Amino acid sequence: VAKPPLKEELPYLPAIQDAGTKRELALAEIKRFIQWVQEVGLRLELGHVVAYYGKPYPTVDGLIYHARKQDPGHTYSLDYLTAEEKGPLGLNPADIAVRCTITSSSGIRLAQRLGIVRQEERIQTLEGRPEQARFPVVAAHPLEMAENRAMWDAYMDAYPLGLPAPDFKGEVNDTQ
Repeated sequence: VAKPPLKEELPYLPAIQDAGTKRELALAEIKRFIQWVQEVGLRLELGHVVAYYGKPYPTVDGLIYHARKQDPGHTYSLDYLTAEEKGPLGLNPADIAVRCTITSSSGIRLAQRLGIVRQEERIQTLEGRPEQARFPVVAAHPLEMAENRAMWDAYMDAYPLGLPAPDFKGEVNDTQ
């Protein structure tokens, strides 16, 4: 007898698809995923975490939520590097570089990180398919991607989650 799909078997557990592999997580993976999300104090229903190549990956929204719980008055700022600022960093003038600075409510600079989208990422295509971008999200939204990279790195530095993400890649035993 074939097992019913997970959604029918446990309707209160969400189906979670790995954003990297496009594979739906097995029951054991979902349980570990949800346990980790709860342990770090994030909220799955608010999109704070995605599965990515077998690991839970906090989103920028999740990291901001986590930081607000620790320091509600903290701030962040984004600065866009000029061509003159990019040169000493070894960046091409056509690369997009964004600096995120996170400051505590008491005025202490906690972190400052760069998010970079290189020109090559924006124009690279799939082998044998020159009409299709290799990195379609980067190609379509390069500035937003650079901002998200800078914010993600800065928030992870300033307000670490304190718990390493478990690797559940490849676990397919639904009996746990």
